[in-house]
Amino acid sequence: MKQQSIRKQFAITTIVLVAAIVLICLLANVLFLDQFYISNKKDNLIETYQFLNENSSLDKMSSEQFIIEMEKKCNRYNLNPIVLSQNGISILSSTIATEALQNKLIQYRWGLVPSREVLEETSRYVIQMTLDSRTKSSNMEMWGQLDNGYFFLLTTPIESIEESVEIANRFLGAIGIVAVILGGIIAWIYSGKITGPILGLAQLSEKITQLDFEAQYSGNEKNEIGILGNNMNSLSASLKQTISELKTANIELQQDIQKKEEID
Repeated sequence: MKQQSIRKQFAITTIVLVAAIVLICLLANVLFLDQFYISNKKDNLIETYQFLNENSSLDKMSSEQFIIEMEKKCNRYNLNPIVLSQNGISILSSTIATEALQNKLIQYRWGLVPSREVLEETSRYVIQMTLDSRTKSSNMEMWGQLDNGYFFLLTTPIESIEESVEIANRFLGAIGIVAVILGGIIAWIYSGKITGPILGLAQLSEKITQLDFEAQYSGNEKNEIGILGNNMNSLSASLKQTISELKTANIELQQDIQKKEEID
């Protein structure tokens, strides 16, 4: 009975713990995934801006090494860049919708900014969220001026956060159910390895209370249970020896009493 109770408690505790972790992850997805996604996109834009600014001289921006590295960043972060000189000459442009990006940057320079949500603004750049009227999709944009006077625009599409969260939560929920089931099974099997020796110790202690000192703990665990079992064996041997000595002393005492009675 005790063994089953311990095993159930161990398995239930494991299941509750795994389920709590899954629920916390689901809650974190709902509350913080969109903020994390937006923050990550902002970091990507700022990193690319810093790279542009560090290589803003005409010689560096026309070098093969710069072009290769810029293409890597654009592909990695899904960015569309455009860089214009003060005279409106294209220094760097995206392979997608180059003319549209150029016209948008020129409009921004003249203050023709559409409805937007400003995420960050400094003296050198603005990071904003805009809605594409044609595709009805959201974009995160960063535009402003480099240290050498060039104007730049970096834009990246923002996927549906709600849809991403829903997909992530469904996947995490499925994984969570499997984890709870596997966790319960593993906990049940593993707890048996722990409660088995404990039950053996309980049976050994019961036999000792009945003065049966022949039973011995036979486990070879190297943990606290093994130490307890060895101590129980030592206790059983000590009690057996002590009781044997007491029996011998009692017999000798009875003999002395008998001799004294005979002498009297």
